[in-house]
Amino acid sequence: MGARLGAALAMTPVRTVRLLAPLAGWSTPLEEAPDEVFARGLLGDGLAIDPTSATLCAPCDGELIVIAAARHAVTLRTPQGCEVLLHVGIDSVELGGQGFELHAQQGARVRAGERLLSFDLDLLARRARSVLTPVIVTADSGFRIVRRSSGCELAVGNLLMEVASQAQEVSAPAAPGDATTVRRLKVGVEHGIYTRPAALLADAVRSLAADVRIAAHGREANARSIVALMALGVERGEEIEIRATGPDATVAVQALAALLSGTLS
Repeated sequence: MGARLGAALAMTPVRTVRLLAPLAGWSTPLEEAPDEVFARGLLGDGLAIDPTSATLCAPCDGELIVIAAARHAVTLRTPQGCEVLLHVGIDSVELGGQGFELHAQQGARVRAGERLLSFDLDLLARRARSVLTPVIVTADSGFRIVRRSSGCELAVGNLLMEVASQAQEVSAPAAPGDATTVRRLKVGVEHGIYTRPAALLADAVRSLAADVRIAAHGREANARSIVALMALGVERGEEIEIRATGPDATVAVQALAALLSGTLS
C-alpha cells in the first residue's frame, strides 16, 4: 500500500506557474516588510515590490477569488491551483478603500497583465505604514517558489517568480466519537477578518489535532485556509460560529476565540 502510494505521488506531474511583476518598482525580500505577519511568512512565501507605478496588474492568468472590502488586496487562483495574494501597501486597510479604484470584480477571470486596481501612490505614502506591496504564494495552496527576481528593478510584466507544485500533507479526518466544541461570538477585530487576522488564525490551529471551521453569512471556511477565511468577508461586530472536532478541539476554539474577540488589527 505504502509503495503504491509513493509511486502514485512520484507520478503526479509537477505544475509550474510563472508570476510576472504586477507593478513597476524595486523587488525586495519579503522579510524586509515592516509587518511580522508578512516578514515571518505566516501568509506564505513571496517578494515585495517598492512601487514606482500606481496600477496593479494580474501577475498571471487566473480567477479573482477574493477582493478585500478596503480594495487594497486581491487574491488570484491560477488554473493550476496556485493562490496568489497581492497586497498593496502595509496597513493600507486603515485607508478604508480611500485612494483605491477597482478595474475587475470578484469572480472575474483575468489574463496576465490585465489591470486589477489602481491607487493613489502619494496618499498611500503619506498614510500607510509602507508602500511596499507583497506578492505572496499562499502558505496553503501547495506551491513553492523555485526561482525569484529579488533585489532588482522590475517593469510590469518582467518575471517576478516561478513556482512549482509540491505534495501537501492531508489532515486526518476526525474520528467517529471525537468531541466537538462550538462557540459563537461577535468579532472584535478592527476591520474584521482580513489579511493579518486570517494569517494569525490559520497559524494558531495549523499544528493542532482538530478539524476547525468558522461559519458566517451561511458559509463556512476551513480555519487553516487563509484565503477561505478572507473570503467569508466578516466585518467587525458580526457574529460567527467556531466549530472544532478532534482531540485538540477545545484548545483550538479557545485560541481562535481569543484572537477574534480581541482588538487585533
